[in-house]
Amino acid sequence: MFLINWGYIKGRIDPFYYKIDYRALEEAVLKNTKYKLRDFILYMAGGATPKKDQKEKYYADKSGIPFVRVQNLTPEGLDLSECVFINEQTHNNMLSRSKVQENDLLVKITGVGRMAVSSVAPQQFEGNINQHMVVIKTKDRQTSELVAAYLNSDIGEKLASRRSTGGTRPALDYSALRSIPVIINADIVNVMECAYEQKRQKEQETQLLLNNISDYIIGTLGIKLPLEANQDLSNRIFYIHATDMLGGRFDPRKYSLKYKQLLDAIESAPYDRLMLKEVVLNDVSGDWGLDDTVEDPDLISCLTIRGTEFDNKFNLNLDNNRTKFRKYKKASFNKIKLNEKDILIEKSGGSEDQPVGRVAFIEKDMLDNYPLAFSNFIHRIRIDDKKAVPEYVFEYLRLMHNIKITEVMQTQTNGIRNLIMQEYFTQTILLPELKKQEEIAIHAAQMRKSAFELQMEAEKIVSDAKVKVKKMLLEDVQ
Repeated sequence: MFLINWGYIKGRIDPFYYKIDYRALEEAVLKNTKYKLRDFILYMAGGATPKKDQKEKYYADKSGIPFVRVQNLTPEGLDLSECVFINEQTHNNMLSRSKVQENDLLVKITGVGRMAVSSVAPQQFEGNINQHMVVIKTKDRQTSELVAAYLNSDIGEKLASRRSTGGTRPALDYSALRSIPVIINADIVNVMECAYEQKRQKEQETQLLLNNISDYIIGTLGIKLPLEANQDLSNRIFYIHATDMLGGRFDPRKYSLKYKQLLDAIESAPYDRLMLKEVVLNDVSGDWGLDDTVEDPDLISCLTIRGTEFDNKFNLNLDNNRTKFRKYKKASFNKIKLNEKDILIEKSGGSEDQPVGRVAFIEKDMLDNYPLAFSNFIHRIRIDDKKAVPEYVFEYLRLMHNIKITEVMQTQTNGIRNLIMQEYFTQTILLPELKKQEEIAIHAAQMRKSAFELQMEAEKIVSDAKVKVKKMLLEDVQ
């Protein structure tokens, strides 16, 4: 709670804008700079998203024009690893005003999380943007990088967030964006670029260690994966007997040479085996529950795990700002209550580049803070520890997803991938003796822990650099 004189109110009545710390910060910045973002803008435009139900009309394969979305914006630069593409006609006609070229500044203006996340388009880049960001043309690359570094700083982010409106989906309108005060300090660009480079090196080490987990399990189990064949026409044509398809699916991936070779590699490993369903004590689908705002003393409020919380590198990320709490009747909660060593399977979701079927493991410390539930897009299995070590089964299923075995156990409808649970439960689980399973699980967990520590080191490098940048900028305003 705070008080403010009526004379300080400048056309806005939302209390967030007048928070004491934000107001004090902006007043300090304005004492030291005469510049606002508008002073660096030669041209600014927002984008639009072509209709997704008319893909053939607007979109293209990876040879098309990159279509940048908010998830592609990072303070380190554009991340186009999961980019979608539009065709030239859409780029040149429908979205002609929001074309992006090298050295342009891209700024997030809509969405949850940090506001005004900024990236600079790389050299020789040509692309376009969706409606949740703007493209800003400045006089040169140096200016774009300086403004991006400032907007990505804690000070720049706070001054941008102060101007955002809307509760569930905050947004910056153009006039608010243009009014952000900007401190000119070229040194912060070098500080952040150095930090990002160190972070990239740490992340490369992290990814190498994570890749080594799969290599370790494959080697330990004696699985000899087939070499990746060229995907030319001759290697994509295959024949099967009609009788092999009786009662099955008419899906060429399931009968492809690549999948057959992967299965043969699993079957030829020198260990006992069971089907997954034979080592599962019980399983259950999740429940989306009721909205957390429902008032009923008999309901239980739970953090409800979705595919969003599955971390592709490590395990579950339950500390992000997008987690959801839902409420459940006691009977419903008891049915899906999670215990230590339960395994969660993502049965619906995925994306074009990510098969559904990711797995997660429930660790003891996850259950310390609040009850955990899981959504209807998730399936839970509980392993019979007399037949298999739960941690080993988790590592094994994760490996199967990594080597694309899981990819042929799914269908796709309306853009959502669905795991065919009957096929998933009948997949082969290689089972060394229990002691060996424990050794594999412990070693894999240690490798993943080391990788996580490297990732934390990478993030600390950037956070320390941001503290340094904030100090540099605050020294400028004193």
